[in-house]
Amino acid sequence: MSIKYKITALVLAVSVVPIIAFFAYYDYISQQLVKSMLERLSDQNIAQTAIALNDRVESMENTMRLSAGNEEILEHLSNRELAGRAKFHRVSNHFGSPARKNQQIKTVAVLLFGEAPLVFGQNAEDAEREERGVERYMKVLDESAYKIVQMDIFKEVAGQDESDKAVWQAGLFDDDNIYALMPVNKGADRLGVIMFVMDPSFLLDLCYDDQENDVRLYVLDKEFSPIAVAGHNSMDAVNNSIEAIRQSAVPEENTHSVTAGEKLLSYRGIKNQWIIVYDLPKNIVVRDILPSSDKIIWILGISALSYILMGVVMSRMLTKRLTVITRKCEEVERGNLNISRTLKSGDEIGRLDEHFARMTTQLDRLIKQNYLQELENKEAQLRALQYQINPHFLYNTLDIISAMSDVGSCENIREVCENLGKLFRYNTGKLADGYATLSEELRHVANYIYLQQLNYSDSFSVFYDIDPATENVRVLKFILQPIVENAIIHGFCGQGKHCLEISSFVKNAVMHIQVRDDGAGITPGRLEELNEQINLPASEPGTALHSGIGLRNVNERIKLLYGERFGLEIVSQQQGTAVTIKLPFGNA
Repeated sequence: MSIKYKITALVLAVSVVPIIAFFAYYDYISQQLVKSMLERLSDQNIAQTAIALNDRVESMENTMRLSAGNEEILEHLSNRELAGRAKFHRVSNHFGSPARKNQQIKTVAVLLFGEAPLVFGQNAEDAEREERGVERYMKVLDESAYKIVQMDIFKEVAGQDESDKAVWQAGLFDDDNIYALMPVNKGADRLGVIMFVMDPSFLLDLCYDDQENDVRLYVLDKEFSPIAVAGHNSMDAVNNSIEAIRQSAVPEENTHSVTAGEKLLSYRGIKNQWIIVYDLPKNIVVRDILPSSDKIIWILGISALSYILMGVVMSRMLTKRLTVITRKCEEVERGNLNISRTLKSGDEIGRLDEHFARMTTQLDRLIKQNYLQELENKEAQLRALQYQINPHFLYNTLDIISAMSDVGSCENIREVCENLGKLFRYNTGKLADGYATLSEELRHVANYIYLQQLNYSDSFSVFYDIDPATENVRVLKFILQPIVENAIIHGFCGQGKHCLEISSFVKNAVMHIQVRDDGAGITPGRLEELNEQINLPASEPGTALHSGIGLRNVNERIKLLYGERFGLEIVSQQQGTAVTIKLPFGNA
């Protein structure tokens, strides 16, 4: 990363990051404030509704106690001699009065043990004026009363210990009505149960459904089933909220809040194990806060942009002169050491430019000195390598002449001496500068092969496949002879006729000169050891591998002159070995 970007990043870290942190903190505080406001608003609404609903339930239970506690009425209810229509007329005015006075009470039923239910309602007077009067009214309206006697709730109320405790239930018959049941007692005797059937408005009057703002207040029973929901079109939303409430405990004394998506649900328990729920979306308060938040975001954004621009300007001012020095370094990297001072300022960057110019001038002088010294060292090493080959070759040739003299082959000795003379003239004549064309090197190798064929009684043949484009390429002298010598001596050690192939070709701007034999090949272990040996410097002692002396010298000479890309490559299989010399061709 450049200094310019580092300075920009530093400015961002010092200025913009605190702004972002402040905005994150502001957003967090805003959310907490919104939640606190919503909870406070919900708590107020629920508390007021809970008081009103508890008062309404308490008032209705008091009405039930008054209805079931009248001594005169209890005498009539306990009188077994009165039954049916007679008993109904005696108590109808008393029990029908609550329904006539309170429009929310639809029906009052007295369920006496062992007797037919007595049912009173807002339409009881109309029923009495009909021909069959009470009988018809009871037949039509008291079917639910008969059913209630068989329900668990009736048995629960009839068998409870408390004499005036009411039990509330919503929708006993899958309807919207609210049912309240209380025991009827005369002294210690329990006569039955009184039941009030109330219109849903008993609870709905305290609920509301603001669909425009998505705000609702509704009541659930202890099983989390809705018993009072103002808007029937909102049941899907109510059911989704119920699932979130069901996972939490319901407090009885205070309000509890839980978040469900984008809503805040506040609820608390009241009498009868009912639950009041206040369903309020968060955005009802957030929408009042958003305008100010947008202004703050704009201010923070403009401030951040200003800091970024300031950082860019500062970094450009600082890095403009550093760029000049960087370009000078790139020039030095490309090999141009002729660098002069261009920045005349007296600050740190100006002094850096001055010292850099002095350093490159001195470096240029030292490189030239070292280059001349290196050339002299390389020339001396090449001469030493060349002289190291000559005694080795002479030793092998004298072995051949000695072997021929043992068998009395004087004519062949003459020819051998002539070829040997050609070999020495090649080494000491006008080509003694250390280079020759490939064709001259091949003629030298042909003279050497002639001598070896005499020594091996023509047990091998030689084939040449030379690319004409490579014949006049200048190569190092004595790079083929050691390779051919190893192929003959170590490759053709078995019986039978063998073949030696010398070829040259160009591939990817690299000239390849390859010597391939069909001999016994080299084992993997021996091949690995040989590759290690030829890559050792000629001046460093290695293991006593006679076959590697000449190869190592050739490889060292090539790498010394042309670099590590070039040199020898040895490949061998079960039968045959190929040694390839890689040399630069053209501009390679």
